[in-house]
Amino acid sequence: MVTGKNPLTALAILLLSGIVPMRAGADDEIPRGLLAEYTVSGGTSLKKMDSDLSFVWGEAAPDPILASGPFRAVWTGQVLIRAETSYTFHAYLQGEITVSIDGKRVLSAAKDEPGWASSTPVELGFGFTDLQVEYHRPAETAGRLHLFWSSPQFPLEPLPPHLLFQMDEA
Repeated sequence: MVTGKNPLTALAILLLSGIVPMRAGADDEIPRGLLAEYTVSGGTSLKKMDSDLSFVWGEAAPDPILASGPFRAVWTGQVLIRAETSYTFHAYLQGEITVSIDGKRVLSAAKDEPGWASSTPVELGFGFTDLQVEYHRPAETAGRLHLFWSSPQFPLEPLPPHLLFQMDEA
């Protein structure tokens, strides 16, 4: 029997243990991806789901219905942590980024030219963990963002889309 305060952690344990089978439609029950809110100068905004965090906007708008120019994007959701270990977050970006895990800032960087930024290792426990990524493209730069992670158990890789979820905990 699985017990605990967080029902999402219990669900993750059951799914990964095989007690509750994962099936093709399981992602209908737990939506995949991160909720993004893009805001351009003037205050116009757009919300949509993004399956991953890998973008090369250049000087274009983040979405065709938004005006080009500077913008801010905030992605929120959960990442499923499958092993208790340390994780390092990496971004290849042009612009400004802040990555927060469970409300704690783990990476903050700004790059005028495309380049790498990395966090210090962060200890994470098994289960669903809150993830928030904020990105800002200033007026004087092109935009680019690619989010990666690594751990002692695996080398640098893009943050896997199949581990990103959007859940209502209301």
